[in-house]
Amino acid sequence: MNKPHECKDERFGGAFQRESVTQILYFLTETIQIERNIEHSRHDIIIKPDFNICDAFRMFDTRECGYLSLYEFRDGLCDIGLIVPSDHVELFFYRYDRDGDGRISFSDFTDAFTPIENYYASIIGRRTSSHRRINPYKKDDIFEHHTAC
Repeated sequence: MNKPHECKDERFGGAFQRESVTQILYFLTETIQIERNIEHSRHDIIIKPDFNICDAFRMFDTRECGYLSLYEFRDGLCDIGLIVPSDHVELFFYRYDRDGDGRISFSDFTDAFTPIENYYASIIGRRTSSHRRINPYKKDDIFEHHTAC
């Protein structure tokens, strides 16, 4: 007879202990729920009539170079009033930095917002930028970063 900690789960040919199977199932359940919530959030933002991906990217790409460094992304979040722990920002950043070059390109940024469902995904590409620079001064010309946050 097996000891309690040596019990194997027969559903997987005895390859895993029951505790491991429970952890695998918990991980899968949580991941599926999180992915579902992310997809719903993508749908919600995409259907907003004033949302377009170009303007969203420009909020962070203040140097207009076509990519974001981790620090620009973190500063951009702070600039829009979203204070997030550094490790959470890094997790998002590195998840969507598809080529691992330490930068989020416009394409990477678009991927982060693009829903899986074709109907919603097609909306993101049809919206044009409504960006019009009215104020010739940037906030950074007037305030230092720590003041703006």
